[in-house]
Amino acid sequence: MKKDIIEEQLQLGEKTIYNSEALDIATICEKEINQDHLKDKNATELKKLLSELPNILIDENKRNECFISIKNYLNDLEALRRIKEIEKRTPILLKENDIIETLLSRINDEMLEIIKDVLLDPKYLQTRTYLHHNSKSAHVHSLEVYSKATDEALMKNLDVKSVANGSLLHDYYLYDWHITDVLELLIPEITKAKISDYHCFSHGYLAADLARADFKNIVDDKVYNIISSHMAFVNMFFKDKPVDIRKHMSKEAYLVSKWDMLSSYNILLNLYSNTGMKIMFDKLKNSNKRKK
Repeated sequence: MKKDIIEEQLQLGEKTIYNSEALDIATICEKEINQDHLKDKNATELKKLLSELPNILIDENKRNECFISIKNYLNDLEALRRIKEIEKRTPILLKENDIIETLLSRINDEMLEIIKDVLLDPKYLQTRTYLHHNSKSAHVHSLEVYSKATDEALMKNLDVKSVANGSLLHDYYLYDWHITDVLELLIPEITKAKISDYHCFSHGYLAADLARADFKNIVDDKVYNIISSHMAFVNMFFKDKPVDIRKHMSKEAYLVSKWDMLSSYNILLNLYSNTGMKIMFDKLKNSNKRKK
């Protein structure tokens, strides 16, 4: 059973990556066509190319030629930047199959039965299509957090099922924040809650709302709390931060938040050279070393 689930997950994931890439490219190019921003104004040829994208992108040689052609059509610098980001993103995502297979193979049959509805969900597999912090997908990051958080939850006799689902869904915001204008995607409830309109502050709430909408039978109040509060510790180091919600976190939410940060330790320190944050990370790392 495990082998079949892993194989299905990997196949669906690859298909999702290519479909997402084709959609992203088409969205950017169609906008340029509508705004008459093409270099040679030959929209017909570009439209024909876009209609053939799903078949072209899976062939490495045709894929390279396709990106060269598209970049030759585009005149807008921002559109070119986004196309280049997409071109770099997909090879990184496709190389993750071995990592995903390894992470999934470590999950025992009992836990796999609990989380398979999430793992095989077509919409959840969109987490394979966007990068977490440039070096790995949100999907791989979530599996890494799942692995560490559930191990510790088992040792501490906590609610492992909630930790499992919360860790898998904690970054279920479904957009690539490197190339997307986040402000256009935030749902009204987040703005009303007066959460800062930055990805760092808001994506936990967005992920929680989307997860509850898409996985009604899985995301109860406890799982919602795990997802929505997973950035609480990082947010407290920024100005204009949301209200401190750490006091409302469950023990399970704390575990997921901790392992989310530790899995991104080196990347986050490069992004945010903040002494206070480094002290907090080092304390968390040292506390885990003492427990081993």
